[in-house]
Formats: sequence, structure tokens, C-alpha cells
Amino acid sequence: MRTLRLILLPFALLSVLSFHGCSSDATGEQPESVEISGLQENMQFSYDGTDSVYFTVTSNRTWSISKTSDLSWLKFTPTNGGSGRTFNVLVTASLNDDLERSGQVVLHAGSVNRTINVTQGPFPIVPDVKVLDIENNTVPFIFNVLDPVQFRVVSNVKWTAEKTDLDWAEVTPLEGERKTETVITVTPEMNEGPAREGYIIFRGEGAPEVKVTVTQTEFVDDPYFEVDGADADGYVKIARKGSVPAELTVVSNRVWTAEVSDSWLSVTPDSGVKNFDGVKVSISAAENKSDDPREGTVTFKCADDAIADVVIKVSQKGYVWQWEWPLVDAVLKATEWATKGRALCSDGSAIMEWHMVNDDSFYKDPVARGPIVSSKGEGHYAYKGIWTNDNLEFTVPVEDLPAGAKVTIMFAMSASSKNAPAFWNVEYYEDETWKPTSTATMTVQKHTLDATFKLSAINTVYDIKQTAVFANAVESGNLRLRLRCVDGRYALGTGTAQTASDGKCTIRIRQWSDGTCDAIRIKVEK
Repeated sequence: MRTLRLILLPFALLSVLSFHGCSSDATGEQPESVEISGLQENMQFSYDGTDSVYFTVTSNRTWSISKTSDLSWLKFTPTNGGSGRTFNVLVTASLNDDLERSGQVVLHAGSVNRTINVTQGPFPIVPDVKVLDIENNTVPFIFNVLDPVQFRVVSNVKWTAEKTDLDWAEVTPLEGERKTETVITVTPEMNEGPAREGYIIFRGEGAPEVKVTVTQTEFVDDPYFEVDGADADGYVKIARKGSVPAELTVVSNRVWTAEVSDSWLSVTPDSGVKNFDGVKVSISAAENKSDDPREGTVTFKCADDAIADVVIKVSQKGYVWQWEWPLVDAVLKATEWATKGRALCSDGSAIMEWHMVNDDSFYKDPVARGPIVSSKGEGHYAYKGIWTNDNLEFTVPVEDLPAGAKVTIMFAMSASSKNAPAFWNVEYYEDETWKPTSTATMTVQKHTLDATFKLSAINTVYDIKQTAVFANAVESGNLRLRLRCVDGRYALGTGTAQTASDGKCTIRIRQWSDGTCDAIRIKVEK
């Protein structure tokens, strides 16, 4: 058993400390001896780190230095040592560009543990509060423009803000932390009197005050009337059942009224008084039980002859919905077909898009394949290089679709090469499955497959009309249909199975052969 005797003397009084111990066991182990010279209980460094501290450690035990807090700015050289030698330890601090910082380190030597407090002085900053983003430290408002204005405050000290003569505006926040960029938001109230002015005073400890002036022009009684909420064409759209009204906002400094054009329309409220905060107005429609869509108007009138009436058009779908992609060259060229293989329908509510589902190994000319626009201006949605399961998909929005609803798609097709795929399906998506609208066993050039239709002659127009029956009702959502290549191996003009697509072959989606269908058309009927 070893007995350790330590003689401890205060660090503040001595610059040399010795610790000795003796042992009564018979192992021959040397008594513990630790001598530390030049070390104080407290180390202090200037902010610029130009000063340093030296001390020595002599011990017959290994020793080390550990940091008990975040002291990444403090460096010991060396940080540990073996027994039987005297070590000169250099302590340095890096530049401090912030507030005073401090921490603790512990010197371990054998059984001796000594804690040293370390402090570094603060950077000698000049306190400062700055306002950014506004000219001449001024925030101007027009009497009836209530949109908030924002600007930034940056400071090297913590700051607070005080409003003076500014009970007519909200200012947030009113305090901020040092070395943090803070966005200040000023939101005024409507001014119904003379011009007014207030101030925001920013203060930071030791920093000069910064004053921001907030002004608002005097009230001017010019007539003002605005109705917001319609689309760019002046329309609001209401669902066929009319269960969800359309909402508008009327802002005016005059009395106003609203009138509907038809008995199936109603507006609530149908009148209002001066209100710059805006009045919410609901436009409702009765259920449209006819097959056809219908339109009406709501006319807002301001009680001032200088202000023109505002007419809001209301559209409501009928039971029959139809989407069209006109087969017109100018319309086609205005779409993304040539660049991305997709196009919106004429009213922008539905989309068709070509999908390639195979890797490049199945295409003879991967660079040449893709959507094209006919140089003859025929308005054909055309595509080069097609292989098995490549498809043209249509996505159309519906609501209140009953079970058993019929959806009919109409278009025509032709092919420019004998190597074009001969067998095609028209399919619809339901119950997480693609289902054909119809199939039959067909033969082309001794190839026999089940398909919806076939192409069997070059440059011949095939008129296609197929109807999908959706078994399930859809309250609100999208219907999906597609035109799919059943098997690219079997071409309309060759009896030999192909191993890759014909990169020069063009499939065309086009007008019916007799001209009676001049668009790709999808129609939902009872």
C-alpha cells in the first residue's frame, strides 16, 4: 500500500511548487515528485494575443494539460510530457475580435490536478448601430397604401428601438442582438386626416442614437374602387355543383353595389360602404344540371360617376366536359411539343405528354428520336423513333364524376415508314391499373397480337374513336388515358421482327380522314 503526502502552497504566493510523496511498500517505486515553476492561478492575455506565458514542469510522473471549456483560441506547447525531464511550456492566445472570453484548464501530473483560470480581454470595438436599405433614414407612406415596408438594422452591440409619435404604425421587432442582421417591418394604418410623421429611435449601449423618420401623406378624397380575385381574363370559375363559392375582395372609399346577370347566380354581400381594409364578397351558383357550360356576370357599381363599373365574368361547367388540342400549325408551334413532347389543351386545364420508357439500346438513332413539328404546317403532333410501351398520355381534371361515366377520345393516326409499329392500344387508368378501352386479335404481315387498333399501310389515315367506361365515381381529381405502342418489334410493312426502332419513322397524330374531327378531343358524357 502506498501513502502519498502532498505539501500544497498557494499559487498566488509562490512561483515554484513542489509536490513529494513517499511509499512504504517494498516495490522500489520512486516517491512522487512534481515541480511546477512560473505558473499562476490566473492567466490573462490581451485581445491581440501578443503576450505569452511560460512555465516549467519537472516530474517523475507523466503529465498533461486538458481544457474543461471551449478554449480553441488558447494553445499550449507542449500539452503533455514524460517523467524524469524538465519541460518548458509556452501558452499563447489567438486574436480576439469579440467580447471578453475565459475558461479553465487543468494540469495533471501524477496524482496532482491543478485548475488554472484563463481570461482574454475584449476587442476594443466602437459601438455602432446602422440602418440599411432606406434613403435618408426615412420611410414614406401614401395615405391609402398599407403595404408594409422593410429595412435592415445591423449593430455590433445589443440594441432596442422606441416609437415616438408613431401610434398609427406597427413596428416589429423593437430589439435585436449584436452582430445579427435584423429585418424591421413597418406597417401603417389608413390615414384619414392631415399628413403625419413619427420616429423610430434605435439605441445601443455606448452607440450614437439612430433616428428613422416615418411619414404618411395627407388623406385625399379621390374616388377609389378595386375588385380583386378574378383571373387575368376577368373570370371566376365555379364547380358544376356550385358547392364552393368564388371569393372576391372589394376595396373602395365610396358606397358600392353588386348586381348578378342571372337567377342562378347570387352575391353576398351585394353592397358595401367605404372600407380600405377590403370587404370579402362571395359569388355563388346553383348546381348546373344541363349538359352545357354556362356563363354569367356580376357587375360592381361604385357610387361615383368617375369610376367605371367592374364586371366579373362567372363560368360554370356543365355535365359534359370536353378538352381539345387543336390540330392547327400555329397552335401546335406555341406549345412545348417540339422541345419537351407535351402540350396543354386549348383552355390550359389538361395536358398530353409523350413518355419514352425504354433505354437507348432499343433506339437506332437516340439523338434523332423525339417530337417534331411538320415543316408542311399540317398541324400534326408527330414523333420519331418509337418502341414497345412508349406512349402519349392525357391527364384531364374532373369533378363529381359518377360511376359508369363514359369518356371518349378521338384522333387520327398515320405512319410514314414501313418500319412503324403496327399494333396500338388506347388505355385508361383505374384501380391502379391500365386497362384497354377495347381489344381484338389482329394480324399485320403475319404478326398476330391483341390490340385496340392497327396500322397496316404507309401514309394512310386511320380514324380512331374509343370510349372508356370508368366504373368508379370521382369526386375531384384527374382522369388518365393514353395511346400506347403494344410491341415495337412488329411493323406495318415487314414480316420480320425488328430488334430496334426506326429512327426515321414518324408517327403522326392528325385530323380525321374526312375532316370532321380537326382536334385531338376527349369528352366526358352521361
